Amino acid sequence: MVSCLRACSVGCYVLIFVTIVGLIFARKFSAMVTTAEIEADSGSWVRTPKDGPGGERLIEYFTCGAARADAKHHMLYMHGYGHTGKLGLSTFCHEAEALGFRVISPTQPGFGLSSHYPLGVIRTLKEWPADVKLILEKEKVDKFYASAASAGCVHVLTVAHALSDRVLGIGLGTPTTPLEVEDATMAGGMDPVTKYVRMANAIPWVGDLLSYSLSLMSAQARMEAVPDVAAAVVKMQSDTSVAWHKHVVESFLADQERGTIKGHRGLADNAHTINENFPKGTLEGLEKLVASGRKLVLTSAPDDTTNPPVMQQWYIDHIKGSQLIHRPAGYGHLHSSVPGCMTLVWRAMLGESIAGGNNDNDSNNNNDNVAGAAQQTESGGKATEEL
Repeated sequence: MVSCLRACSVGCYVLIFVTIVGLIFARKFSAMVTTAEIEADSGSWVRTPKDGPGGERLIEYFTCGAARADAKHHMLYMHGYGHTGKLGLSTFCHEAEALGFRVISPTQPGFGLSSHYPLGVIRTLKEWPADVKLILEKEKVDKFYASAASAGCVHVLTVAHALSDRVLGIGLGTPTTPLEVEDATMAGGMDPVTKYVRMANAIPWVGDLLSYSLSLMSAQARMEAVPDVAAAVVKMQSDTSVAWHKHVVESFLADQERGTIKGHRGLADNAHTINENFPKGTLEGLEKLVASGRKLVLTSAPDDTTNPPVMQQWYIDHIKGSQLIHRPAGYGHLHSSVPGCMTLVWRAMLGESIAGGNNDNDSNNNNDNVAGAAQQTESGGKATEEL
C-alpha cells in the first residue's frame, strides 16, 4: 500500500512538474519577423506606431486579383483562424479578378509573418481597424468592399463599422458570431471538440500550452479539432474525380502550415477575438450601413459544425436587410472554399440579382454534384430562391 501511494505520489509530482515546465515553455515569444522576409515571400508590409495597439509591430499583407490600373473595385479580405493573407493568391484571387476586384489581404497578428502582440497583452477586435487603416493609406485606397471567411468575418465587420463611410458592401463566408451567442451554438450544432479548443485557447497559460501543442502538429493533424473540416480535407484528398479538389486542399493545408511558420502565438493571441463580443454599437452601425443600400451577404451550410447555421442565422435576425446564401451539404465549414461560392457572394454584394441564374459553381466543378443547388434568404423573409 505504501509503495503504491509512493508511486502515485511520484507520478503526480512528475505530472505537475511536466505541466509547469510545459506552461512556462509555451508562454514565450515567437521568432522575430523582418521586412526582408516579408518581401521575399511576395508580401508587402506596414509598421504600427509604438504608441498604437500592441506597440510597434510589422503587419504583412498581399495584393492579388485585378491589376491596380484595371481594377473596378478594391476589396479588403480577411482570412480565417490559423491562415494568412497569402491564401487567396493560390485560391480565390482569380475569381476576384474576373469581377474586377483588386484584393488587399492582411495577415492577423501572430500568424504568418505578421508580428504578434507583446506577451500578456490581450488582442481585441476594436484595435484591428487602426491596423487596417495603415494598409489602406499605404495602398492609397479610399472606398472599398469588405470580405472574409470564418473568424476573419468578425474582423471585417468591426472594420466595416469603424470605417462605415468608406465601405461599399460586405461579403462573408460562413461567419462566426460574438461570445454572446455561444450558448446557442452548442444547441445548434457546434462540435464539442471545436467548442473546447475555441474556448480553451483564449485562456492565458492554458491557451499558450494548447496552441503550442497544436503548432507542433502538421496542419492536417491540427484539423482534428474541427471534425467537419477534417472530413472535408480527407474527401478532397481521396476523391480525385473532382478536378479542383487537389489544388484547393493542398493550398488550404500549405497556408495553415505558413500560419505557424514563426510559432504558436497567432493561435493563442487570436483566440480571444473569436470569442469576445463586438465593440459597442457595431450591430447598430451595420444595420444602418445595410439600410443605406449597401449589401451584407453571407453563406451557411447545414453540415458546418465549426460555425453552425445558427451562427449565420443570428446575423439575419439581428441585421435587417442582410442576405444569407444557403450552400448545400458536402464540405462542412470548407463550403466557402468550393470554387464559385465566393463569386456568388461577391456578385450579390455588388448588387447583382443572382436569383434564378445558374450557379457559377456548376460550370467549374464538372463531376461534383454536391456543389450545385443553393438557396438565398433575406433578413425578414424565407429561403425561396434556388441558385
